Amino acid sequence: MTRRLLLLVAALAVVLIAVRWLWPAAPAPDTSPAVSATPVASASTQPTPEPAPAPPRRELHLLTADDDPPGALRLEGQVLDQDDLPVAGATVHLSSRPPRRVVSDDDGSFVFEGLIGREYELYARAGELTAGPLRHRLAADTDPAIVRLVAAGAIEVSVRGADTDAPVAGARVRVHAALPVEASTDGDGHARLDGLARGPHRLAVEAAGYAESVRIARAPAAGGAPVQVEVVLVPGVPVTGRVVDADGRPVAGARVVAAEAGDLLVLRDPAEEGVPTDPDGAFTVPALAPGRYRFYAQHPTYAPGETEPVEIRVGGRDDVEISLAPGGVLAGQVVTAEGTPAPWAAVHVRPDVQRAGGWSGAAIERQTVADEHGRFHLEGVTRAPVVVHAAAETTSTELVAVDLRAQARREDLELALTLDGVIAGIVVDEHGAAVAEAQVQAVVDIWRGGELGQLVARGPAHAVTDGDGRFRLTGIPEGAFRVGASRSGGRGWAGFGGVPGTPARTGDRNLRIVLATPGSVSGTLRFPDGDTPALASITVAGAARTSTTRGEFHLSELPPGRHDLTVRGPGFSDRVISGVEVQPGADTDLGALTVEPGRTITGRVVDDSGRPVPNADIIVARRLLSDGNKLTGSLGPGLDEQLGVRRSRSDGDGRFLLPGIGAGRLVLVAEHAEHGRSPAQTITPGRADLDLELRLAAFGAVEGVVTLGGEPTTAAVTIGSTTNPDHITMVRTGADGRFVADRLAAGRYKISASSGMLSASSAATAVDVGPGASTQVTLDIPQGDLTLTVQVAGEAGAEISAAQVFAISGQVTATTVAALNQLILSDEAATSYKMMFSFGGQPAVFSKLQAGPLSVCVVPIGGDLNDPAFAQRLQRHADALAVHCHTVDVTPGVTKKVYTATVPPMAPLPE
Repeated sequence: MTRRLLLLVAALAVVLIAVRWLWPAAPAPDTSPAVSATPVASASTQPTPEPAPAPPRRELHLLTADDDPPGALRLEGQVLDQDDLPVAGATVHLSSRPPRRVVSDDDGSFVFEGLIGREYELYARAGELTAGPLRHRLAADTDPAIVRLVAAGAIEVSVRGADTDAPVAGARVRVHAALPVEASTDGDGHARLDGLARGPHRLAVEAAGYAESVRIARAPAAGGAPVQVEVVLVPGVPVTGRVVDADGRPVAGARVVAAEAGDLLVLRDPAEEGVPTDPDGAFTVPALAPGRYRFYAQHPTYAPGETEPVEIRVGGRDDVEISLAPGGVLAGQVVTAEGTPAPWAAVHVRPDVQRAGGWSGAAIERQTVADEHGRFHLEGVTRAPVVVHAAAETTSTELVAVDLRAQARREDLELALTLDGVIAGIVVDEHGAAVAEAQVQAVVDIWRGGELGQLVARGPAHAVTDGDGRFRLTGIPEGAFRVGASRSGGRGWAGFGGVPGTPARTGDRNLRIVLATPGSVSGTLRFPDGDTPALASITVAGAARTSTTRGEFHLSELPPGRHDLTVRGPGFSDRVISGVEVQPGADTDLGALTVEPGRTITGRVVDDSGRPVPNADIIVARRLLSDGNKLTGSLGPGLDEQLGVRRSRSDGDGRFLLPGIGAGRLVLVAEHAEHGRSPAQTITPGRADLDLELRLAAFGAVEGVVTLGGEPTTAAVTIGSTTNPDHITMVRTGADGRFVADRLAAGRYKISASSGMLSASSAATAVDVGPGASTQVTLDIPQGDLTLTVQVAGEAGAEISAAQVFAISGQVTATTVAALNQLILSDEAATSYKMMFSFGGQPAVFSKLQAGPLSVCVVPIGGDLNDPAFAQRLQRHADALAVHCHTVDVTPGVTKKVYTATVPPMAPLPE
């Protein structure tokens, strides 16, 4: 899971009505070494490059890239280990189109021939050592690339069948990546994947007769105990169907994937993992578990398509049909600022998140390279609002907005390389010495007024420092940026890796980035009686993570500064140590850290008749975020850890045990595939052990349609219990505006639909969901003619650096985030709201509001939201954040109104 997927996770959190989930944990820093410009000897003989699977998707939406034209350049390089010794036999992957692989020679050298000049990514692996992605801009005078391998971590997977509760032998376990890692389970259902860079990965498990399971799994830092992942495979049935065009004719060569209709994210990529259609347009998905699915199809010359939710029954299905509409066409020419043709410029087409509301359904990003005359031609482009831009070696173009809904073909585009903005400077260590070969990344700073559309369309800009530590980022637009540097060539951008990055603006030429020598943290975990925890995970800087089975831990390659350290384990309550000081090039020994056993929650899971239910899943958490199919969704262990998720399973008598539970407020839910789900139960703060009964009832369902001004729209849908705001289910609509949540406990829910990311519009209604019943909902996000400008001012002239602002229909009174969430989820709450952020004194401007009584509620934020440590602390204490609500009356007929909300600054957060 790379940069853009993580951005999507952040965006999903932003549109949640629960303010306390707005700031997810910082993604893991990459530990791969940087590409340098050190000359190496040319390779003598190299294996012929072979096609390879595409690298992991770095884009917010699925990316389809046309093949590169043949070129005359060669990329030379050398693979070195951590001691700067050559590594022979390393597999090296290049992100050309199509991708290529070679094997390093005896002296570690490698060569890729026939390339064009552009930026590439390199990956390498040799045994348990890995590197990448490493960015390298190739030109005629480019020096060879140096790829340094580092030690990697491991994931151990245990697989069992849901039908037998027995281990599954011979299951294929695979990490999807540029250099995939694959293994088969043994007779005990166990498999081990080695050579994984620390951080999140997309893990797929498949076995004959079972539906494939895809999830996010997180590999530990090198030296840490392997991460344990348990996968339960559900028996599946084959599903066949056809892909046809708008006239019903078969479409051969399409790629098809299926995803559960209630999934929050589609983790399968049709281009890489889809099953192909034959000359009759027919396809077969080998095994799907019974349930409701959307089927997605992709073809080079058609617009991507998807079905409405399709029910797959126990006997399978053979009549699925996916219709592909004609795709849009974008063509034109890239020219220089002087109007002459610009050869080999990269052309990017991405969904216009500003006009599309941030949710674009099955939108596919497209990418191609202009020919030697600067001309480009793209077919099969999504018929939606898109933005187009081009980039050359030192320049780029403005974003050009094209609405392909109204005009299917635009063949007259001229993209002029007029943007030559520069950010330049030097990278030094803590002593002021220049740092050569550091990778530098600059990203649009949305927290200081940068546009989300620019961030999504362009992504980060990259450069590598020269021998004097100097760097030059070129071709960037005007605006605010965050700039970060890494010795290890991280795949994130400024702000990732536990540091906030350095603020900059286009035109800054003397930026100084201090890249201090990494430090480390070590310590020992002990219970009060001196015993050692059997298993624990330790997270520092919100990202760097290791695990231990011996109580001793050591986390290296940490950015110097003050960070929070979190300790979690199955036998003790979570502990957070705030303000751990990491010193450059030194180890911070925390000594013996005492962890408390916490309280124990035991109980019994029973069905609706009171009979015990074995093999039920029990989840306890501070907050629980589900999707429409699963209790803990698909967003991976990072979010589970952030929300304090712990798990148990009931035994043959329905009994369960949850030890090491903290003293705070919690939510507890049980679920079984056949017997249903229990209502979310609140565990009140305290230290006393508890013994509870969790009664299951048949799953209820909610399905419906979301419209915006009467037209179907893509949106995020949150389903919150009106009696327990700590459990939220979140799904998304398809391109048809339809959504499905098939696994809900019986009860009363508030259903809210939100369109947008950092600004959101919503509509809501309350419904009763009965066991075994499906409730139909229609939500229309209202569109009025009022524009309300809210200026946030500090009391007595205090500075308010940032604020989250809500415009809620009706009169709302709340003083804390927790109270605001409770009101929004209650039956009495208003049916619609809009949310925006205000930064740097800029007002929040709400458009298309409806006239009438409005509540303007402001959450002032006093800190740097680019700083992961502050963002995490803000999240931990979000319930107690102050909210200031004001009533604003708008007379019908008024179309513009300005309101100043005067609020006190945010109180300091507890350590």
